[in-house]
Amino acid sequence: MSLDRLNFRIEDVHVDDFQRFYDTLDAFETMGVVNVRRQFKTGASDYAYNLYFGQGDGAVFIGYRHNSANAKLAKERFHVKVELNPNKHRFDDYKSLWISLGDFRNFRKTIKSVDIAFDLLGVPIDTIVPVSTTGKWTNKFQSTFYFGQRGSHGFMRIYDKAKEEGTEDIDKTRVEFTICFDDPITFQIFQAIDAYDVFEQYIVSVVDFEKLDVEMACILFALQNAFRSLKDFTWRKKEKIKKALLGTERVDFQTVYEEQKGDLFQTVHKVLNFDWYDNSVSKDIPF
Repeated sequence: MSLDRLNFRIEDVHVDDFQRFYDTLDAFETMGVVNVRRQFKTGASDYAYNLYFGQGDGAVFIGYRHNSANAKLAKERFHVKVELNPNKHRFDDYKSLWISLGDFRNFRKTIKSVDIAFDLLGVPIDTIVPVSTTGKWTNKFQSTFYFGQRGSHGFMRIYDKAKEEGTEDIDKTRVEFTICFDDPITFQIFQAIDAYDVFEQYIVSVVDFEKLDVEMACILFALQNAFRSLKDFTWRKKEKIKKALLGTERVDFQTVYEEQKGDLFQTVHKVLNFDWYDNSVSKDIPF
């Protein structure tokens, strides 16, 4: 299990505080140690200030002053949004960014969403049959499954991770969940959560089709290839399908989460406290 994306907020940042951070980045950029792509947007669903660092999965996005906020009511204090994939971001290449963010070390931080990924080693993707127990429709493109909408609570994606990595000698299927919080939560609350309903909203099974009767094999094949969704069937048939899937090798995400959540919490804690550039925090970060 790994943390694939973290979306958090730095709360109650005054415009003067953000300006100091912005000026520090300007100084680092002038020195040639960091590149910042800036965009200024006016849409109601956008941030006024949008800063992008890096490209692809390792990029960091920072947004400030959401345009839906009332400046007078907020008294010129807005949250800063920070979004990144801690596993793909090259912290050693962006020391100046994290040093600049260090000015917000003592500000209150909250978590808006996380993407949690599970790697099923030795499991070919063509043996996976996923279904949504809440009626989410499956969208399958090539060999990748999508359930729900990207960025919303309960979004799930399943794909061939070994193929993405270019490793042909192993089978590795990745299952990614997006967990969004209606109201951003503190790290303490995040750490106290024992279970997520999203793990129960799906049945992800490793299926040996040859061990099924012909009718059920055809039904599961239709579900696997997104020809049909669970909601297409009658209540009695749904129960029969669920029973058949539960009789297969179902992936128990909740148990894996409970066993490995300590590492996930440690990663989130480091990012929220901007400790990546401190050698005393982790010997793995070459600063």
